[in-house]
Amino acid sequence: MVRVRSTSRLSAKGLQPIIEILRSSRTLALYDMGREPGCRELKFTAVQMMAILLYIEIKKFTLEDYENAVEGRGSQMVLRNLGMPMVRGRYVAPSTGWVSTFRNHEFPKFRAELEREFMEAVIEMTAGHRIVTIDSTPAEASRYSKWADFNAHYRIRMAKVHIIMVNGIPIFGLVTNGNDGDNPEFRKMLSRLQNARWGAGTLLLSDGAYDSAETYADVFLKTGVVMSSNSGAGSVWHEEAEWDDMVRRYNRLHRERGFVPSNKAAPEFILRFLARHGQKEVVGWFLRNLDMSRGKIIHRAHAKARHVCETVHHAMKRWVDFDVRGLHSPYVGRRLMMRLFFCSLLCVLFEPYI
Repeated sequence: MVRVRSTSRLSAKGLQPIIEILRSSRTLALYDMGREPGCRELKFTAVQMMAILLYIEIKKFTLEDYENAVEGRGSQMVLRNLGMPMVRGRYVAPSTGWVSTFRNHEFPKFRAELEREFMEAVIEMTAGHRIVTIDSTPAEASRYSKWADFNAHYRIRMAKVHIIMVNGIPIFGLVTNGNDGDNPEFRKMLSRLQNARWGAGTLLLSDGAYDSAETYADVFLKTGVVMSSNSGAGSVWHEEAEWDDMVRRYNRLHRERGFVPSNKAAPEFILRFLARHGQKEVVGWFLRNLDMSRGKIIHRAHAKARHVCETVHHAMKRWVDFDVRGLHSPYVGRRLMMRLFFCSLLCVLFEPYI
């Protein structure tokens, strides 16, 4: 891992650590094994195609720019560094047509599984000291893109990318239109995360956009973590959701299957039992009370740690064109998710934020 972070543009040779990461992917290997024979472009593996697409994105090339780059002076060195195959003594590059087809139609076929594989690797790599942050970032659209909502806060037409990060590495994202709310989309992402029981050693940070009882409950039930959010100055402490109240509510369910006497049940068991029996909102208020009781000093430290979101968003937009200008609306989500995945790989080059 590189100690000094940089947003300077990488060369083809500088991408070799990323290409090595891609070569270790079981998902890409399985995709290659399942491809239909007979296409002349099949001489390019999934890893080689991902390397070409990453090169195009970091160089911010159009397809015409790409075609000139792989045919002009110095192109053989570039193609060698990207791991392209050699045919009749020369390194060859995929056609612009296959590049377009692969990124718009082939990449979505294995994207979800590739993201899952990457997420599990990051979770394992950060075990013991894991800071999870959630936030969204705008992806600016053309002012003539009628499909894109005008966002009054940013004063632009835009799409919005909702991102979950672990120690500054994006592991999961979702694309919506520019005025969709942050909190509902985060709850959707949370429901799709697999093996997310992170428990001890994990801190999950959010801003005031996620301050709701339902979100506190969802985070706890999925991950075992009490979320730390930025509650407003006028936030209300729910006296009806203190621990004695939770135990009282729990004891009323003594006839339900799986009940354990409260003096023998762990607090987490009690909260999960209540949530399963129609009292999820009250559980959320209790967890929110716990978060509010952390105090100003701790919340100030958490707010500082949460700033990693803005830092990484800034870096992502320096590394690639993280916008949707000029994209056809059916491909907006696909291209942004591909760019987000590439930014995740670039983040792995550097020491994680902790």
